[in-house]
Amino acid sequence: MNIQPINIYNSFNTQNLILRKEKNVPKLSSNGVISPLKFDTVTFTSVANSEPLKKLLKFGIPDFYSDIILIDSQDLETLLRHKAFSKPIKSIVRTLKPYEKSLFPVEKQVYRLMKRTSRTKPKMSLDEFLHKLVPRHSKLLLKQQAPIFEKLSKLAANMPQEQIAQYNKLIEVTDKKLRKEPVILSFSKKEFLYKLEKIEERIKQKGNFQEIYYIEKIIKKAKFFEKDIGKAKKPTNKEVKQIYNLQKYFENSKLQNDKELDDLLQVTKARILKIPFEAKFKRKAFIHDLEKITNQLNDTKLAHKMIQTARELPTSKDSLSAFIIKEADRSSAQIGYDLLADSVGSADHLITAKAGGDSGIYNYILASRRYNSERAHSKLETVIDKNPKIRDYSQNQINRLIDLANCGIFKICGLSVSYIQTIAKKIHKFSPSNNPLNIDTNKLKY
Repeated sequence: MNIQPINIYNSFNTQNLILRKEKNVPKLSSNGVISPLKFDTVTFTSVANSEPLKKLLKFGIPDFYSDIILIDSQDLETLLRHKAFSKPIKSIVRTLKPYEKSLFPVEKQVYRLMKRTSRTKPKMSLDEFLHKLVPRHSKLLLKQQAPIFEKLSKLAANMPQEQIAQYNKLIEVTDKKLRKEPVILSFSKKEFLYKLEKIEERIKQKGNFQEIYYIEKIIKKAKFFEKDIGKAKKPTNKEVKQIYNLQKYFENSKLQNDKELDDLLQVTKARILKIPFEAKFKRKAFIHDLEKITNQLNDTKLAHKMIQTARELPTSKDSLSAFIIKEADRSSAQIGYDLLADSVGSADHLITAKAGGDSGIYNYILASRRYNSERAHSKLETVIDKNPKIRDYSQNQINRLIDLANCGIFKICGLSVSYIQTIAKKIHKFSPSNNPLNIDTNKLKY
C-alpha cells in the first residue's frame, strides 16, 4: 500500500493504494500486542461477591450481550497448563470442538479453516497454519484498508498547514509499516508496561508459579525505565544498560522460550537504541496518534469526522484478515489463547460504579470479556439502544439461569434464587425508559 502525503501547496490528488513486494531488510518481529486505548484498559479482577455467580459458568451460560456460550476461565487455564495449543492442528481442532458455540464470528472462521487444514495436514502447528494464510490475507486486508485511508487523506486536506505536516509524517510511517519497510519508533514506557501486563495476564492463566514470578519481576524492573524516549533523542548509558540487563534477565529466566515476550523485548530494545525494525501497523495505535493531531483542531466537526473515519479500519474482531495478520507473529499457545480469551465469562456490573452501582452479587450479570470491556462505563440503556439484539440475548441468559435454579444448581453454587428476580427488575428499571426491557421469569419455581 502506498499512502500519498498531502501536498500543502497544490490541490489534493490521491492515487490508488498499491501492494508492493517486501524488501529484504534486517527486521525484528513485532510482538503483535495492541497499544493501550480506553476499552482495553478494563481489568477483570475477580470480586469475591461475584464468585457464586461465576461458578455457574461450568453449566453453559449464554453471554448477556451476544449469542455465544461463555467459557469458564478455569477451562482456559487447564488448556494452557496442558499446552493444548502447542500440539498438532488435528489435536487442537478436537480440543476446540466443545467450544465452537463459544467462538465469536471471526474466531469461528479461523476454527473452520483449521478443521479444513487438519484433514490434509494434521501435523501442522497452529502458528505454521496462520503463517500459510498471511500472503493472501495481507492483500485482502490492504484492500479493506485502502478506501478508508483515501477518505482520511481527503478530510485531512482541510486541516491547517501545521497539522497537515504532522499528518504527513504519520502517514509516512504508516505507509512504511504497511509496505513492511523498517522504521524508527520512539519508546513509550506506558505502552511497554501495558504490553507486559497483557503477557502477564496470559501467563497467569497457565498457573505456572515460576513463570508468574519471573514476569512479575520483569514488570517490576521495567517500571524503572525512563518515561519516554523520542525518535530524535539519543539514549543515555542508563537507558541502554536497563534494556540490556532486562534482556539478560529474561534469557536466564524460565520465560526464555516465550516468543511473545522475546519479541516485545527485541522491539523495545530497537526503539530505545533507535534501530530501524519492521513494525506491524496497529489500528488503535494509528487512531491514538491521529487523535494527537486532530485534538489541535479548532474545527471539532472535522476532528470528529476524521477519528470516526479512522475507526472504520478493520479490526481483528470484525475481519478475518485483520485477525490473521495480527496473530501471525505469535506463538501457537498465544494464538490458541486469543481464540478463546474474549469468550471467557466475567462478572459485569449491571449498574456501573460510575452510575452509582455497587459490587454486590445482585448488581452482577455474566458477560464475555469482550463485551464487558467494550461496554466500559456505558449505561445499560445506552448499550441496549446501540444493540437491540441484547433484548433477546439477556432473556436467553435468564432462561438458562432459571433452568439451573429450578434443578438445584443455584443452591449447590451458594447462590440464592432471588438473584434472578432482582436482576430482572433492575434490567427493566435501567433499560430505555421509552421501551423498557421486560424479562420473563414466569418459569422460575420457588
